[in-house]
Amino acid sequence: MKLLEVSLTESPNGPDRVRLEGHYVFGEGLARHERLWFEVPATLAESLSTTGNPWLACLLPMAVTLREPLELCLPVDGALHEGAMALMQTWSGAYPPGRYRPIDLVTTILPAQRAPASKTVQFFTGGVDSFFTLLRHAPDGDAIDRRVIDELLTVWGLDIPLADAGAFGRLAGSIEALAGPLGMSTTVLATNLRESAWQLTHWGEIGQGPALAGLALALEGRYRRAVLPASVSYGVFLPYGTHPLFDP
Repeated sequence: MKLLEVSLTESPNGPDRVRLEGHYVFGEGLARHERLWFEVPATLAESLSTTGNPWLACLLPMAVTLREPLELCLPVDGALHEGAMALMQTWSGAYPPGRYRPIDLVTTILPAQRAPASKTVQFFTGGVDSFFTLLRHAPDGDAIDRRVIDELLTVWGLDIPLADAGAFGRLAGSIEALAGPLGMSTTVLATNLRESAWQLTHWGEIGQGPALAGLALALEGRYRRAVLPASVSYGVFLPYGTHPLFDP
């Protein structure tokens, strides 16, 4: 699998939104071409990633599933590269032998000196796990490593299909109404990830955590850290697409 190029374009949905789009090839003879995109308000264009970080996170599960090396045309963060290598070893040990074997990563490493972004974002869908995490990080919450949540990020194209604009509009409106009194802003990020050939990846086994990491990294110029609502606990080592031993 090869990421050939990345471009920033105006969204076909209008000039008020922009798309960060990656063109990659995969399959036998690298014959299958596809474009994976992340779409955000045009006001956030300068916050979109110019590195290979979001593409490494998002494409890694698919490459492992297909048992293809992953080659990126853009450099990646050294810590993310090390984390990806460790994660593949963890997948290999957590699942039946031979299901998920580590693959080769072909990329270059970014220089270590990079000015960090400032905001902390939480993924928020309006579900029980989202509210639980939001309340745990509130000023009177009981999170051990409590963070001040600056922004709620809602993704269109994961739980709600891109074709169902009405349902997503109602959800986004409800979340915006909730965030205002809490002093938080909201951002909507749309993606075609789950409607692409990425569906070959098993979401519930290795896909979910890396996909969310990739979505946050798409806006790495804005966010310093991202908070993911919990799945299972440290006390339950149930192999799952998002897990406290996998996600960091």
